[in-house]
Amino acid sequence: MSAASAVSFPKWARSFAFPNFRLLWASVLLQSAGMGMNVVVTGWLVFDVTGSPFFVGVSSALAMAPSFFLGLVSGAVADRVDRAMLMRVVTVAAAAVSAAMGAALITDAARLWHILALTAAGGCVSAFIMTTRQSLTYDIVGRELALNGMSLNSVSMQIGIVFGSLLSGVIVSSFGAGAQFLFIGLVFIASAGFLLFARASSSRRRDAPRESALRILLEYVGIMRRNRVLVTLMALVAVTELFGFAHMSLLPVIAKDVLGLGAFGLGALAALRQVGGIAGLVGLSALGSFRRKGMLMFAVMAVFGVSLMSLLASTEVAYYAAMLSLATACAMAVDTLCMTLMQENVADEQRGRAMGAWTLSIGVAPIGHLGLGGLAGYVGAPIALFASGSALVAASLATAVGLPGIRRLP
Repeated sequence: MSAASAVSFPKWARSFAFPNFRLLWASVLLQSAGMGMNVVVTGWLVFDVTGSPFFVGVSSALAMAPSFFLGLVSGAVADRVDRAMLMRVVTVAAAAVSAAMGAALITDAARLWHILALTAAGGCVSAFIMTTRQSLTYDIVGRELALNGMSLNSVSMQIGIVFGSLLSGVIVSSFGAGAQFLFIGLVFIASAGFLLFARASSSRRRDAPRESALRILLEYVGIMRRNRVLVTLMALVAVTELFGFAHMSLLPVIAKDVLGLGAFGLGALAALRQVGGIAGLVGLSALGSFRRKGMLMFAVMAVFGVSLMSLLASTEVAYYAAMLSLATACAMAVDTLCMTLMQENVADEQRGRAMGAWTLSIGVAPIGHLGLGGLAGYVGAPIALFASGSALVAASLATAVGLPGIRRLP
């Protein structure tokens, strides 16, 4: 099926014309529900055990740190093997990690270091999931519908996170964190079930030369030396992670200390903030082959920072939900634009490595999580978020002016 045959679908939904994309979308929906539940229950569990915003930051950092160390490896593997098969394997591995966490908690064998170690193990699996998922999406829908397909996949992620976050609050309140992790494992198994029927027949891997994963990994150096656009986009992804996405690690602190909410309230807040993300991504998917992606990326980065700064203005739950929704919309839009631009600016046989480079870039997030968690421990979450948002605004404006080549990317 070609992109031209998708014209009978609404502009924002044209990637759904591909049966393999529909299967991947459903799998990502369940996968993201599991990840959403995992984020909520892990943050709540660590904060409940330690009472420390810093350790909440530590747990978030451990979940993200493997992306830095495994980003290039995951990209090399994704360019070497069948991506649909790789997605099945790593999704089942995610289920195994969640089941191990649940068993440890239910049997009362878990200590803080167990929780943190299993969180890091989940992060290792997640690094492969993120790299493979994005390159597989491009394989299926092609260059013309890349922004549409990536946006719709992000919509699936946001919907899954909404339901996962809401469900997490209910399950943790009613049955405890151990039962929650066992349920997450079942959700990942269901996600892998959809992938059993997905085929990467449109993937370039079908007729690509069978290079060794080690050789592919070593070629990263040459790609980065020659491709300045890719390296610059990697740096922008890292900046956004450091000063933007790090705010998510403070949600348990905001819910409990700033807004006075319990576990269910945290789940509801985490779900509500995704509504803006879904709306923003649907709008992004409707842009089709938009020709000013670079300029749009910088504009959205600036709004992202302003939304975080505005959290200092009020402590009303509705206000926080609205501003966090705007922040999530911007975060998802920037992420999707960066992923699309990175894949559009490399050769087809390097797209797995491009997404591995993206995964490596988001791997700097632990620095942001730790720094923001430590700052919140001294000055409070609202002021810490104001500082983070200010840095993001300054970085977006400075790079937009100083990098005209990136600003003009189509």
